[in-house]
Amino acid sequence: MVRASISEALISQGDGGERVAKRQRSAIVLLDLDILDCPICCEALTSPIFQCDNGHLACGSCCPKLSNKCPACTLPVGHSRSRAMESVLESILIPCPNVRFGCTKSFFYGKESAHEKECIFSQCSCPSSVCDYTGSYKDLYAHYKLTHSTNIFWNIKRFRCGNFFTTSMLISDKILIKRVHEKKLLLAVQCFREPCGVYVTVSFIAPSAPEVGEFSYQLSYNVDGHTVTYESPEVKRVCKVIFETPQENFMLIPHSLLRGDLLEMQVFIIENVDQEIQAEYENRSKLESTEINGDMVGALEALISQGHGGERVAKRQRSATLLDLDILDCPICCEGLTCPIFQPMENILESILVTCPNDMFGCTESFLYGKKSTHEEECIFSLCSCPSLDCEYSGRYEDLYDHYKLTHISNSYWTTNCFRSSIPYKAPMLISDKIQITRVYEKKILFAVQCFRESCGVYVTVSCIAPSAPEVGQFSYQISYTVDEHTMVYRSPQMKRVRKVSFETPQENFMLIPHNLLRSELLDIKLSIVETSNQE
Repeated sequence: MVRASISEALISQGDGGERVAKRQRSAIVLLDLDILDCPICCEALTSPIFQCDNGHLACGSCCPKLSNKCPACTLPVGHSRSRAMESVLESILIPCPNVRFGCTKSFFYGKESAHEKECIFSQCSCPSSVCDYTGSYKDLYAHYKLTHSTNIFWNIKRFRCGNFFTTSMLISDKILIKRVHEKKLLLAVQCFREPCGVYVTVSFIAPSAPEVGEFSYQLSYNVDGHTVTYESPEVKRVCKVIFETPQENFMLIPHSLLRGDLLEMQVFIIENVDQEIQAEYENRSKLESTEINGDMVGALEALISQGHGGERVAKRQRSATLLDLDILDCPICCEGLTCPIFQPMENILESILVTCPNDMFGCTESFLYGKKSTHEEECIFSLCSCPSLDCEYSGRYEDLYDHYKLTHISNSYWTTNCFRSSIPYKAPMLISDKIQITRVYEKKILFAVQCFRESCGVYVTVSCIAPSAPEVGQFSYQISYTVDEHTMVYRSPQMKRVRKVSFETPQENFMLIPHNLLRSELLDIKLSIVETSNQE
């Protein structure tokens, strides 16, 4: 979703923890980030967000340009704030686009762009015009060495920061690749012939990450006693070399100083170490970022691969996490919002991927918003409560079986209170006990036989303590009661499966024994339970 781990991290770091859902519900995934874009300028929505009476949205910067008239329906826009969409934006957690390459950072919506430029996992493109390779800057360094350079040529291209070195290149080649061995960095020296002269610029092929470092450089060109020198406080770091004439950060050599196609220059590059900037970056990273739960990413990939809603995955192939499910509740009835509501929120509901509330217990299922309740009832990881009144244990139904055996039952009782499916057996119990727990040999499942004394008689019902999961199976049951040659039989086609036993008189699925047929506190009944699961 990103779920428990993200919420805990945010609370512990003090950044936005108050926005984690009050009900401690699992976070959810928003599959389509495009629905968070302004439909007019197509840029990411930022507060304030406005809407017309028909619910069409516009960002604050677009409203004045439209003369406060909605382009979709011509109604006035720019006066009514869309508080619902603003709340959604404040609860959106964006994973780094480089999550597939190893980045574990995620950010509140609107803060991700700064990280994208500095992410060490950003992919860099090979500067060779005939190569489509992309990889991390260090992998690119190794790739270029193995693929595009001979050993002799590779050694010639090597230089050290802080030392002048001479480089020669043909203007018609446009680019020369050098390398800093200590940093595993490729340096691109580029030249562009234009009517006013030759533009020369230098850039490192790497992201703007603090781990890469910051550099300044000096270029010097000498010919016939004439010297042109250019100093720049910054060597640009780029993930992809651009073959366009630079608009800044370049040295211009006029045609009058050129002596053919060969360009011979002195280059000096030095690393700038700013400890304050480094410390500020590290502090900001701790405050703004948190790790994405791997299960959530896996659930999203699984959902797409299985075809569940994959057609709605954003064109940008990115997703976001919505931390606070409370904002999807109706503010009046406090129930989950359902269509129809205003269109932008409907789009959000249709793009929401919900994680199972039992994810912390092992469930990896995710589903589109609105299909959640069906899964919850059938989830095999749902926790079941111990039927003993003085016990607060809860666990999976099979674990509950082991717990009850070890904690609440003697060996003799455990052996006696057991039956085989389809075979009737005696199950006497005291009405005042209200509940008796029994079990089936073939499966690790507990069954609760309950009785409730009411004014019209005693209600008797049977339930299976387990979730409504296909793995549990379905059961029917029959109760028979005989006294003084009077016999009552009740057959139920389907036994209820419950995760917590209720001690309230049942409203359905029970046998009612009238008081005139009771002879004592002891209720001597026969019980038969049959598994009716359709194996197909």
